[in-house]
Amino acid sequence: MLNKYYFVKTISLLVVIDIYLCALLKKIFFIKGTTFDELYATFVFDRRIRNIMFKYILIIENNMKSIISYQLSKNMVLKKEIT
Repeated sequence: MLNKYYFVKTISLLVVIDIYLCALLKKIFFIKGTTFDELYATFVFDRRIRNIMFKYILIIENNMKSIISYQLSKNMVLKKEIT
């Protein structure tokens, strides 16, 4: 059993408001019998997926910056040799 008070203390209020606001605006309602533990497990799963995606996006970004800087520096050297 998860500690509901720990969850409420550790999760940003804005995140919780955003979740419920989206649910209300889109008229999405929880299935009857949905427990707090299931909601928390869904939140944790979503956070883990986001963290994994963020990690690999940072790796891709770093590689892209390296490739671009290499190409730019290569072009600068060629232009200096020509002049």
